[in-house]
Amino acid sequence: MIQVYYKRGCNSSRQTLKWFKDHSITISKAPIAKISKEDIVKTLSMTDKGLEDIVKHPTRSKSETRKGILHLYELSFNEGLEYLKHNTNLLQTPIVLDDNKLLVGYNSEEIRKYLPQKYRRYH
Repeated sequence: MIQVYYKRGCNSSRQTLKWFKDHSITISKAPIAKISKEDIVKTLSMTDKGLEDIVKHPTRSKSETRKGILHLYELSFNEGLEYLKHNTNLLQTPIVLDDNKLLVGYNSEEIRKYLPQKYRRYH
C-alpha cells in the first residue's frame, strides 16, 4: 500500500493527494506528525543522501527551523530519529512511500512511478 504523509496547507501535499485521486490510486494518508520511526528509517534507507534528502533546506528555512535542522545533524542516529519524530516540521512534505519506491515533495514526472506499469506505457 502506498503511504502518503502530508502537511495541511502545503501546496505540494495538496498536488500529490489530488494526483492520486485523479488517477484512482488507493493510498493510505496521514499527517506528517503521525509518521512512525519505522517509516522514517525506511525513508532514509531509500534515499541517496540520507537526511539531506528528507529534511527542509536550511538556507531556505526560517531561523527556528534552521536551528532545528542544524541541531539534528549533531545527534546520533537514534537520537536523530527521536528528534525527527517530535519535530516533524523539519521534514519536507509530502513523503510518499511504498515497499520499494520513495518520493519526497511533489514532482509531476517522478510521481508517475506509482502508476501501474501497463498504464505508464500508453500514457
